[in-house]
Amino acid sequence: MTLTSRPSRTPIRLIAALAATGLTLTACSTDPNNSNSAGESNTGSAEVASEQKTQTPPSEAAGPTPRLVTTYDGGLLTLDAKTLEVLDDSKLDGFNRLNPLGDGRSLLDSTKEGFRVFDASSWTEPHGDHTHSYTTEPLLTDTVYSATKPGHVVNEGKRTLIFGDGDGSIQELDAPLASR
Repeated sequence: MTLTSRPSRTPIRLIAALAATGLTLTACSTDPNNSNSAGESNTGSAEVASEQKTQTPPSEAAGPTPRLVTTYDGGLLTLDAKTLEVLDDSKLDGFNRLNPLGDGRSLLDSTKEGFRVFDASSWTEPHGDHTHSYTTEPLLTDTVYSATKPGHVVNEGKRTLIFGDGDGSIQELDAPLASR
């Protein structure tokens, strides 16, 4: 019997652990009144339920307001990155795995139905020689990109690819989606 070694998966596990424990989200967007960060997809099809909680219009902040989003058994917690104050507790059953959507504001949560969009609702827009920052309430949207055994999300430039590990499907989404 010959033993073969395989490459270490430590970097992948480290990245996954960091993604699961929290993501700092600050980014640019062009329309502060666009509170739906889900947008449309090029080839991916999102299913949107009709009873989605609505967000209040965004308010301008004095500067970037980074947030951390983490999972626990039963939901997602959104924290103020500076104070660690809990800003939102979105209940969601099952194993939750977060992936950045690629717009610097939103995350995709791998659920049994597919990739569900979570809007951390904090972003910064460039404006000439300065920026403007905005916040509103975090929102677990009803937008779901169907996938059999949702796997991972890859962001490259203005493209976001989502992979369904159960059937080998690949969907391409527009990014940044929050700028619509």
